[in-house]
Amino acid sequence: MAKVAGILALALTLVACERLEVGDPPTFTSSITAVKVSESQIAVSWSAGSDDILDSHELSYGIWVVDKDQDINYDADPTHLTGEGALSYALIGLEANKEFTIGVRARDRGSNYSTTDRETDQSTEAAGSGLFKKETVISVSQTPDDVLSGYINSSSREDLVLVIDDEVWIYESGTDGTLATDPQRIQVGSEISEAWLIRARDNEDYDDLFVLAGGTLYYYESDDGDGFNDRRSPFNRDPEPGTVSFVSDDGYLKALMFIDDGNTGYIYEHDGEGAFSQARSINFNNGEIASLAWANNDNDPDLIVFGANGVEVALGDDDFEFGSRSEVDDDFDRESANHTMFIVDFNGDGTDDICIFDADHGNDPETELRVYQSESDGDFLAGTTTDYKGAFYGKPEFVVLGTTNARSVLFSQTASNTVAVYSGPTDTSVDQTFGGDGDISFATYANLDNANGKDLIMVSRDERKVTVMLANQ
Repeated sequence: MAKVAGILALALTLVACERLEVGDPPTFTSSITAVKVSESQIAVSWSAGSDDILDSHELSYGIWVVDKDQDINYDADPTHLTGEGALSYALIGLEANKEFTIGVRARDRGSNYSTTDRETDQSTEAAGSGLFKKETVISVSQTPDDVLSGYINSSSREDLVLVIDDEVWIYESGTDGTLATDPQRIQVGSEISEAWLIRARDNEDYDDLFVLAGGTLYYYESDDGDGFNDRRSPFNRDPEPGTVSFVSDDGYLKALMFIDDGNTGYIYEHDGEGAFSQARSINFNNGEIASLAWANNDNDPDLIVFGANGVEVALGDDDFEFGSRSEVDDDFDRESANHTMFIVDFNGDGTDDICIFDADHGNDPETELRVYQSESDGDFLAGTTTDYKGAFYGKPEFVVLGTTNARSVLFSQTASNTVAVYSGPTDTSVDQTFGGDGDISFATYANLDNANGKDLIMVSRDERKVTVMLANQ
């Protein structure tokens, strides 16, 4: 028996050794890009290395950081080690106005590093001269499920809002962008699935709060700069998560729609003053997702549907009656729950474009974004697919950063403390890279200090930290 046990132990040891077999060291020939971000941050990025056994997304990377007048000792442990698949890293907490040499090497699962030196020099900015000011880190007791921003206590600057379990935490911002250390908490009473801050009422300067919790959609009307009034539930049906959509016009919410667990969609019209009435019900097929949208320029809400029949549009009138569905793309159907649909005006022309996001395309480590741009008459251009490979996770954010209304795409970086900004939905080259404290699970932009620049909010998935970076002007 002891002999059998010994053989079994040897076999297990051999299996373990086979799992650690990694072959030759990785090959890493990418140039290194280092960008000044703030007085204490440098963002570093690179292209993926390769390996004779592992896929490129299974490689991690060591980063060595020394003063510029020093040589890097690659025999020593790296200053930072990324997770597998990371293609960028943010060096934070650096000394201001100082020069550094930065080296990067690829690493396999056997801790073997590539041997070619890939180095670059960069300095931090002098105080106040970078893209952002020095980052501020907020520690919270639980990892936030979502992060929002909206005009709650001021009509000129946004507050930071965290969704945590069954509560909404509101961090009021000051005129200089600083955040209150003791947030206002709204306890909903059941776990929150989704939340939205929307300018709902006509001629109001503050956002109202919608919360989907415990299967019920609640509405919190703004108290005009003094938080929110008591919750109401003016909807006599319960939405399924991921099915709620809104359309706004002339500065207030015009209508919302959601789908229940019986595949029936319900449209509620808003009177502009906080009252909702059911306007229409629509039957959908199993597995279809749908959204209200502005597909043309007639100022009447339209309907976008994505399901087994592909991507379709049905134009509507002011009574929420919709015509027959017409094909946008019948060769691309919804086969996976990983498909998420976003309705976004990418180019700022006033009509909505369709974005289908697939976080796990074909069960491969890929991130695909398929975009159908509106031609403003209810027709859409052929879908353009952008493959971001396996470098990103979580949902994208579509943010306006420049002086136009065109939107950029913001992704969180897999297994890293960085986010990447692409100048458009079909651009595969990173335009900007920024970072925060911990592995970033999601990020968004806000206007916390009533200034022209956009402030960046990043939430770590494991460390329960929120990094806030105020834009310099």
